[in-house]
Order: sequence, then C-alpha cells, then structure tokens
Amino acid sequence: MDDQRFEQLERKRDSEGLSDEEADELGRMMAERAGKPYANAEDRPSLQDEPVAWEEGAKRDEEAGEDASGSTDPDDRRLSDTERPPVAPGGSGYLPPKGGAEDPAP
Repeated sequence: MDDQRFEQLERKRDSEGLSDEEADELGRMMAERAGKPYANAEDRPSLQDEPVAWEEGAKRDEEAGEDASGSTDPDDRRLSDTERPPVAPGGSGYLPPKGGAEDPAP
C-alpha cells in the first residue's frame, strides 16, 4: 500500500472532501490496513431490493384479515388516537392543595 497516497487522501478528506472514487480508494486502503474485507455502498444490496421481515409479517396478517393484535374480531380492534371518543376530566370539582388555607367545598 502507498502510505504517501493514504496520508494525502486523509488530509484531503479532512479539508476539502473526497470524490466518490477517492473515498472508495481510501476505504479500500483502510480495510487493507485493518485486514478486513472492503465493500462500498454500491456493493451493498439496497434496502428496497429485499423486504424487511416485519413488513412480510404485516402483509401476511393483512391478507389473512388480522390486525396487529392478531385478532380477527373487529370488536377487539384497538382504536387510534383520532378514533377515540373524548374523555371528561377526572374529578367533579375543585380541591385545594393539602395544607392549604382554603376549606374544601361542602
């Protein structure tokens, strides 16, 4: 490996940045120094190419007519925040803090 080229690429990386080709070259050199295999972003499979396992499971459940809870009964379906009815605030009136000077309402 060319140590002078390695140092040149590292300096350029830290100052003005590297082109894709230079970044690939530096990556290969770093992997070689570490004794590890090298692969750049183009060598890796795209996440869009392979479905994620949880997406496959969700699709299977959807096709089987099940929701995320695994139940097929629509009454067991959980409501989203937008579907839930409003809830009245708890308590029926004002209660002063403990140790306060106010007497509670009769």
